[in-house]
Amino acid sequence: MIKTRPDLAEYTIRNMANNKQAKEGAEFITKLGLNPDDYPEIMERLMKRTMRYYLGLYLNQDKNPQEKMDLWKIVDLLACDK
Repeated sequence: MIKTRPDLAEYTIRNMANNKQAKEGAEFITKLGLNPDDYPEIMERLMKRTMRYYLGLYLNQDKNPQEKMDLWKIVDLLACDK
């Protein structure tokens, strides 16, 4: 039903632009073959989530040395996305 109703797909994806459902919204965009650039709210949420994850790895490297990541690697990784 979603594939035949683009307005319904757009409405659904836009309502997924929150911290809990952004990942599902991105998967929805991919499955429907839509352009992710048309949904900046979802992409911004995912980017913030990614930044928090990598910053957490950096800040907690004393507790978990196996997942140590240098700050310059994080900056480089996130800079390549733009």
